[in-house]
This record gives sequence, C-alpha cells and structure tokens, in this order.
Amino acid sequence: MNCDELRALLGEDDFCSETQDGLRILTHCLHPSFEQVAVYVRRWGPDGFIVHDAGDAITATLRHGRDDAAMQASLKRASIRFGLGLDSGVLTAKAPDVTWLRSAVLSVANASAMASTQAVEAVAVKQERALHEAILIEIKKVVPEHRISSGYHYRGVSGREWPVDFAVIGDGGPLLIKGITPHPNSISAGYTAFGDIGANDNVPRFAVHDRELSAENQALMRQVAVLMPLPSVEGGIRRAIGRASWS
Repeated sequence: MNCDELRALLGEDDFCSETQDGLRILTHCLHPSFEQVAVYVRRWGPDGFIVHDAGDAITATLRHGRDDAAMQASLKRASIRFGLGLDSGVLTAKAPDVTWLRSAVLSVANASAMASTQAVEAVAVKQERALHEAILIEIKKVVPEHRISSGYHYRGVSGREWPVDFAVIGDGGPLLIKGITPHPNSISAGYTAFGDIGANDNVPRFAVHDRELSAENQALMRQVAVLMPLPSVEGGIRRAIGRASWS
C-alpha cells in the first residue's frame, strides 16, 4: 500500500507521507500549540487497517511541561471516550475493512487532540500555581505583608474588573503583578487584563514569567506591561518603590 492508494480509499486528497510508523496523515484536529494532529495507518490482515497516533499526544504535551500522571489520566479518558486501545502511550484503533477506516482515523485524531489538550491544561494549572507561590516569595523580600494584596481586582478603562495575582499597595496606587506561562490562555488573560488598564503611569504592571516565552508572546506582553523574569521581581519592585510618583 502507498499514499496514492490510501488517498483513494479515504476519498479525498489528504496530505500523506510514508514513515516507519506507517502512512502519516495530517488531520484537521489540533494539538494545544495548534499543530495539526497526525495519525498513522498501516495494513492489518488481508482487509483491515491499524490506525494510531504514534504517541504524538504525549509529545505535544511535553512541549508545555512534564506531568506523567496528568498525561496518563488524559490518555485513559480519551481512549475510553473514543473506544480505542491504549498501549505505552499510543492510541490505537483497528478497522476490520475499508468501510471503518475513516471512522478509525477520526477517532484516533480526536482522541489524540483531546488527550494532549486535557494534559496541557493540567500542566498549566500546576505551573501557574507554582509560579504564583514563587512570585509571592520574591515580593515578601521587599514589601511587608500588610501591603500585599493577593487575588487583587483592578477596574479597567472598560469598567470591567480584572483579576491579577498580586498588588503591592502604594500611596500613589497599586503595582500590579501577574504571572504569565507559555500557555495560550495565560498569555491572552495577561494581555487582555493589562491592556484594559490603559496608559496610566501610576499603575505599574509586571508580567512575570519563569519559563521561556516565544518571541511573539514576549512582544505581545511588552505592549501592555513590563515583562520580567522571576529572578528580577525583587529588583523591579525596589525600583518601583523608589519612584516618588508611585510609592
């Protein structure tokens, strides 16, 4: 079997390439970083096919951080949801003949996307919690606890109140601090919240990260806040407090 034969069986011109894992097809499903989900097809018996994801759900998750328990739990949920086999992190479907092939491809693709998405969400929650705790440690090196507000809400130009992780309360207004992770939801939440505050020099804003951000996300966050690695938080707060216009 080759890609031309597989395209004919599927009835459309899907992108296909030959690999050691089988014929690789890109689908319309997406992993969390928006890369297309690929499935792999090989012959099984005289008329059947085996369709699998080659463990790509795990690979997609690892780009965001490692959490073995979350990965295994999400894979198990996805395999049950779509009635698939699960062996060593690989989601698998068996199609007894060509009439089941499309369903097998769709099931594996959707399951792989579901598993990676749920695992990345779990990883992101743990990363955000750890970053939140680390930021607080840095703030306490400079600011007494009675001037630190956790889970602070600030009213933006739109009139909406936006949550930020911390505010350091000064006489001239709050210094707002929000942890940012590479997860798209974190970037979006930080950009939207800080962006709605508008141009207000009396409200310093720190977007703090402890993991590498893409160049695009760095540029985005710098439009609305001072982008700051975690080890720089202490010095950043000291400099802000030293400005008479704010402290």
